[in-house]
Amino acid sequence: MSAPAGRTAGGVIAGVIGGAVALAAIAAGSATPVTLASADAARLRVSWTARPERIETCRRLSDEELAQRSEHMRQRMECEGGFATYAIEVEVDGRRVEESVVTGGGLRNDRPIHYLREFDVAPGAREVEVKLVRREADSARDNGGDEDDEADDEDRGISAERTVREREERRRRERTALPARVELDTTLTIAGGRVAVVTFDPARQEFVVVP
Repeated sequence: MSAPAGRTAGGVIAGVIGGAVALAAIAAGSATPVTLASADAARLRVSWTARPERIETCRRLSDEELAQRSEHMRQRMECEGGFATYAIEVEVDGRRVEESVVTGGGLRNDRPIHYLREFDVAPGAREVEVKLVRREADSARDNGGDEDDEADDEDRGISAERTVREREERRRRERTALPARVELDTTLTIAGGRVAVVTFDPARQEFVVVP
């Protein structure tokens, strides 16, 4: 039996509000370092948001396979897969303070990863290492022959525009997703009563310290 419309709408609204709250928390966590109540304490905050990479196995379909597909289902490359998961480690002065696995949000883990952790540290110069490593192997693609066949694809019911669009979409996902490995190994001087923030810069594809 389907859920009442009011209940369904309420669930959607609650999900939207929950997502907005999570985003606001991450945004606040990545803001300029704040002051703690006690000048004798210091804190390291690791806070970032990024999309997981889609891990795919792709193969090029033969002309015989294409002929068996409905016209609206024809595409030269056929891909299947899921979204990457990542192991993250945080060390302070050689001591591991965090070790966990992070995944994208949503039922298919295709939504952005929202990560926020805080660690109390002694004021002064601290050796900080943050390491994020993809747990899955590289995507497997068979791209050979795509360019050679593009001239004939329209005769086989494949739109050249669609082929280009799908290829560009795959490349866009690769550019905006987390890389397979991201590391930060640095010395941070954190004054008493202050919070140092490490976040992920999507343009530079690396962890950075918020100034």
